[in-house]
Amino acid sequence: MGMIFKMSKGKSIVIIISLIAITTAILMVILFFYLYQIFNMARQPDVTYALANPSDFVDFPSVDFDHDYSIAVMQADTDISHDIYSDQTYTYKPARIVNPTTIILQVNENSVEVAANNIDGSNYFRLYDIEYALRATNKQFDPAKIETYLTGYTVNGYKYFSIREIAEFLDFRIAWIGTRNTVIIDTSINYTISEFDEPIFTMEPLPEYILQVIRGSSFHDNTPFSYCFLTYLTITHVDLYGRYRLGNMIVAAEIGEEVLDIFREIFEYRFPIHRMRLIDFYNAGDYLSMADNNSVAFNFRYIAGTGTLSRHALGMAIDINPIQNPYIRGNTIWPLAGAEYLDRTNIRPGMITRGDAVYRAFISRGWIWGGNWQSPRDYHHFERHP
Repeated sequence: MGMIFKMSKGKSIVIIISLIAITTAILMVILFFYLYQIFNMARQPDVTYALANPSDFVDFPSVDFDHDYSIAVMQADTDISHDIYSDQTYTYKPARIVNPTTIILQVNENSVEVAANNIDGSNYFRLYDIEYALRATNKQFDPAKIETYLTGYTVNGYKYFSIREIAEFLDFRIAWIGTRNTVIIDTSINYTISEFDEPIFTMEPLPEYILQVIRGSSFHDNTPFSYCFLTYLTITHVDLYGRYRLGNMIVAAEIGEEVLDIFREIFEYRFPIHRMRLIDFYNAGDYLSMADNNSVAFNFRYIAGTGTLSRHALGMAIDINPIQNPYIRGNTIWPLAGAEYLDRTNIRPGMITRGDAVYRAFISRGWIWGGNWQSPRDYHHFERHP
């Protein structure tokens, strides 16, 4: 009997161990499945648009770098759309952080108020609202025919698209006036330019809608001169992908023609400039502009950490490709992405080096290059003195 008892006890132990092993295996499978789902969610691509791209618009785009929103977290299933024209399938990315808002669309001289959504910091609109706003212009379109060419989000059953992407697709300019929560649409100006078009290099007094954009942003009430001393430039340039672009700058009127000559020369050498937007596109935030690799001129501000006005405040300084040409002081690098370009002997597209086309275009006209300074080294910065 003792022997039988011992064997039964041994079998019980085996059974218990087996049950523990089976339970552990089941839990491991559940844990693996859970981790797999999390991993897949983390891999979902995000769309990053900088509008007009921070209070984002002005080159004219759709963003708001002010993330001070009352935020609603929502889940939406991914909606798939098939493009019958190119036999491609496009994905509407599920929105995660959505802030409903109302925005005024000012199209030429007419205005309409529409519902929109701020999704992960960028403003998105329904195509039918944009179509309605453009109905009396030469940019009329059929929403059903173009939505498959755009990337958007599905919110509560409706698809929302970036105004910047819409503007680029339909080829019109947009500007954002954050203080009025208004998007200005100018259908008389193209968003892009073809390499077969005649390059554009023009200067003009600041248009009224640009004045609305810069007031209280890059142009302050205490700015010690009138905006009449500034001029608005439209400049053709090549971006880092070889595409022809139209950019804009504001500079001192007295050097306007000289700056156009500089950029004509740069364009002739097809030196790539990533983007060229007014600093107001970034709520006049210098670091945000640098982080977006934006080339810029006028911004009424002081030199960081000092009470001295920057040459940018006078419209007498220009920054080009800040990422490829970072600001360096000791261990400080602005923008952070510029760390990849600390080795100035490893020359890559967009980098400015002593003696190259950009350097010659500025230096030959009496400009000073920050890359020649000992400390800080400001490789993206050129400034003009009387």
